[in-house]
Amino acid sequence: MATKQSLFAAAAAAACILVLLPSASSLTTSFEYCDKGKEYPVKVSGVKMLPDLVIGGYPNFFTIYASTDKTIITEGKLFSAITCETFHVHSEAEDICTLTSCPATADFQVSHQLDMPSTDPNGPYTIRFVMLGEKDEELSCISLSYNLTGGIARALDLTSLFTA
Repeated sequence: MATKQSLFAAAAAAACILVLLPSASSLTTSFEYCDKGKEYPVKVSGVKMLPDLVIGGYPNFFTIYASTDKTIITEGKLFSAITCETFHVHSEAEDICTLTSCPATADFQVSHQLDMPSTDPNGPYTIRFVMLGEKDEELSCISLSYNLTGGIARALDLTSLFTA
């Protein structure tokens, strides 16, 4: 039979776990539409980036939560471009139907993996995601910012210079 003290300890532990668990809203990454005044056919409601600490040389996974009243045919693309300040770092385009089930209508998710280069210097970066339709029409465009950690210093194994 449980004592009052053990029940209190269990309740306190459960409360601590609930406080430490991130809420659903804290798991989403802030983003902006590329053209704030434009009415995009695909509306983005959220972006999740995992892990939220970007380390050069390791993959990051993005899930874009979106909705549309348009059908995205199998010829759509997701174009991603990474910049540091005004310098182009990396870009790629993928068939959107390899990232979500097509035809994509109503609410859908686009899951994408980006391998962050290990040779890039640490600092602030921006990723732009552009969804293109079957005739390369722009369906949506968002950008988000992040800080790269462990880039070129880790790649060149210079981290030992910064430790005692």
